[in-house]
Amino acid sequence: KNKKKKKTASARDLPLGEIEFWKERCATMSDIKRQIDDESVQRIQTVLRAARSTYLTPFLEWSSGIADGMAQAESNSKFLAVLRTPCEQLATADLHGIPALLPRLLDLVRMVWLHAPYYNSSKVISALLQKISSAIIARCCACISLDDFFDGDFDACAVTLQESINCCVSWRDVYRLRKKCHETLSSKPWQLTEKSIFAQTDAFVQRCTDLLEVCAAQRQFARRSGRGRLPVPCFGGTKGPEMQTAVMGIASSFDKALDSLRQIRGSLLDVKAGAWHDAHAHFKAHVKELEVLYQSIIKSGFDKIATIQDGLELLDVFNLLAPRDIIRRTLDRCNDQVFAMFAQLLESTKSS
Repeated sequence: KNKKKKKTASARDLPLGEIEFWKERCATMSDIKRQIDDESVQRIQTVLRAARSTYLTPFLEWSSGIADGMAQAESNSKFLAVLRTPCEQLATADLHGIPALLPRLLDLVRMVWLHAPYYNSSKVISALLQKISSAIIARCCACISLDDFFDGDFDACAVTLQESINCCVSWRDVYRLRKKCHETLSSKPWQLTEKSIFAQTDAFVQRCTDLLEVCAAQRQFARRSGRGRLPVPCFGGTKGPEMQTAVMGIASSFDKALDSLRQIRGSLLDVKAGAWHDAHAHFKAHVKELEVLYQSIIKSGFDKIATIQDGLELLDVFNLLAPRDIIRRTLDRCNDQVFAMFAQLLESTKSS
């Protein structure tokens, strides 16, 4: 029973759930109105009226409320029905196709807002737009593969995360453009609280951004690419085996840090779940430690070079292992070190 209630609440959080709610409410109210209008009920009212029963007035008030409720349900159901097709398209669209669906969808919402006699308050329209935000997030979550994120096509998952960000940003851009147009051209003001409409999408954009940072860390420390891992290049010189072992150790340590996110996989994309914040903070702290360790390995490697050739070979190896900016900057300084050695050699050659 509790699961059924949870499922119903979740469906109502989406625009298609709102459309279905008013459709079902219309059917329910029509059924009740049909029973009230039944001949046998009318006869009972006649008897109550003749007997001057105290039950008659409350019943008539309730009947009037049913009639009003039916009129509201019929109207809301009729107006919201125009949103069904674009909302169904949104629920099944590819992520790159979602931005193109949003202008028409928002135009239809504005039409409902302007013309529906019951569904026209700022409160209900804000709630409806929040449901569209939830629908965009739901579609993005359905397209993001956590299997790929942790163990599969890593690059494809990164692309999907970026497309999800683009969808949410496009939704806000379309909203602001339509708002500006209607504030300029429409007699009815566009008085909605933007922050409440986009609170969930803003949080989801931040979550996707954080996950893209995790992807970047996987490229750096786990050497992930596509569906596999890049092999550890061979380091030359007497310190080569030691540096190779150190790089492999970093990858192993990173995998353990990634496990803290794997353990909350079920709520990884749920911006309302609190487990993410502690797990992500732990992961980021571990990554900071690995960055320091990685920079230390690079510096120690270049401290031992005796020739320009050794330096160039080491640069070649670390260039393959340094996609992360902070690691790249350390490598750039080592590149300057090798260049200085070359400049010094040129100077000594000129002098001789």
